[in-house]
Amino acid sequence: RDAIQHSFNAWVKEFGTGNKEHQQIIEQCEAFLNAYGLSRFAPLPYDPSSMPIRDLAGYRKRKSSHDDAPLVFYTFPATFEKEIAQGFNARQFARVLAAAGLLSEPSSGRGYQQKSPRIDGRQINVYVLHQVAEEGEE
Repeated sequence: RDAIQHSFNAWVKEFGTGNKEHQQIIEQCEAFLNAYGLSRFAPLPYDPSSMPIRDLAGYRKRKSSHDDAPLVFYTFPATFEKEIAQGFNARQFARVLAAAGLLSEPSSGRGYQQKSPRIDGRQINVYVLHQVAEEGEE
């Protein structure tokens, strides 16, 4: 019995008691934004002729005018569903990110997509993701 307890304690110490799948979802989203946040998300305002972006994933904007303010990513649904949430059910993926504070939910309370800021005079449906503050920030 002591051996089983020891093994269990070692496992909990290594993996924790949280939902591992939820942690994987959060890490997968953070990894995508860290890898492509500056290269595949166009800064707002955006002029495609001055800075073409290959495989555009959406748009990015700072939450405030401060240079160190966190970024907000207005992510195209196809990019979110096929790339960011790859290997998971996109609705479940969005639900986990919303619960973790990484995804804004629309004020309507239905679904997870909302309207973007005006881009070329129109608004599009997007997933609104938030940059994660690094440890020690805030």
